[in-house]
Amino acid sequence: MDLTTKILLNKLKNEKGGGGGPTPTGTIQITTNGEHNVTSYAKANVQVPAGNQPATLLQWIESPGGNTANLIDIDMIPIMLQLDGVSFCGIRVEADYQFLGDAGSYSNEIGCGGYDNGKRFTIDYPNNSDYFVFSVGTAITTTIPKDMERHTFIIDTKRKHVIVDDRSANITVSSLNSLESFKVFGRSANGTLGFAGPSKFYGLKIYLVDYYNKQYLMQDIVPAKDSNGDIALYDKVNNKYYKSQSTPLTLIAGPVA
Repeated sequence: MDLTTKILLNKLKNEKGGGGGPTPTGTIQITTNGEHNVTSYAKANVQVPAGNQPATLLQWIESPGGNTANLIDIDMIPIMLQLDGVSFCGIRVEADYQFLGDAGSYSNEIGCGGYDNGKRFTIDYPNNSDYFVFSVGTAITTTIPKDMERHTFIIDTKRKHVIVDDRSANITVSSLNSLESFKVFGRSANGTLGFAGPSKFYGLKIYLVDYYNKQYLMQDIVPAKDSNGDIALYDKVNNKYYKSQSTPLTLIAGPVA
């Protein structure tokens, strides 16, 4: 029997239900993310929870600066915990960002706490320094020259260091208290919101780091538009949008990813 004949016979067997196992029947309703086995069903009825429709992902979003904060609160407080009273847990923040200029009399920050010592958790593009500044409790000026190129910024409180691409610097991790939630495109000092300078946001990953250096991804935030076309940040881990409450809103959407 030649190969062509074998293929035709197998095709006929499958069309008649033979050789391919029982025909799938029934339906299954899927309401959670992840991989689902649907081979025993004729249909897979996927229902995305209300308000969490898939985002239109963007390559970047830009805040042009000026007197508008464009601040977006991502509802994450950078806690540092003890597990079982022994194992110290830290936070690792990875920001894909491009600072495009100073912000008048303010630093241009990603993070929270503004200038309040004990509350600061920030990545700064300061107007009074030629170097990037990072803060965990108190500010530490690095020897990493600031510029207006796209970089990956990392704060690792477990290892007590910061990284800009392949350049690293040690920092002092001070105690944190009365923390605010993490913010993008803005700053807060003594509860007062300030504006940030022009910058582009590409992405943000936040990890919980335990004593054994395992990393648990808590938030994976990317630029997006929601189903109404509003510019937002979208958390792929928790299927949640974060939008700016600033007025007027002057965010600029980049191209579709």
